Amino acid sequence: MTPGYFGFLANIATQSYPASNLITRRTLGWEPNQPGLLADLDNGHYFPAVTASVHDDVATLEDFVRGGEGALAMVDENAVWREAESLPWGGEWRGPDGFARLTREIDVLAELTARGHEIVRAGDVVELRLDAVFTSRQSGRQLPMTVVEHYRVHDGKIYGADAFYNDTQAVNDLVKNG
Repeated sequence: MTPGYFGFLANIATQSYPASNLITRRTLGWEPNQPGLLADLDNGHYFPAVTASVHDDVATLEDFVRGGEGALAMVDENAVWREAESLPWGGEWRGPDGFARLTREIDVLAELTARGHEIVRAGDVVELRLDAVFTSRQSGRQLPMTVVEHYRVHDGKIYGADAFYNDTQAVNDLVKNG
């Protein structure tokens, strides 16, 4: 199923358009002499080197995800969580209380179960890749879903996250129709 956020461009985004530099090479007599994209990425020119603070940010998010009594204390008072506007719990949720309300809003409509997760540093954010299952409270129907959240984490504090669902339309269908 095509993700809903592509909208009217969904048909174009799902097509395969092969490309080649052959015409450019022939027309201009050009031959590439630099490393290819993957080799260039491996050279470390595009992403900051891993430092102790990067590890600490990843460890901070890991502690937060594990939960427990101290998890909300890790959330900064000015933290902002952003959810897709099209979802019933869409919008911005602020601070520790906002995060707690957000999780309650989701829980009213669907049980969210994490089958596994991965946490990695991704530039300026710490990325949580969640292998989740939403279970409708209305019907018990289940929807496996990858959810990616970009967290802002610094010095042991959580400053919020932006959530990206693989298919918001499927989530809406599950919570509205069971």
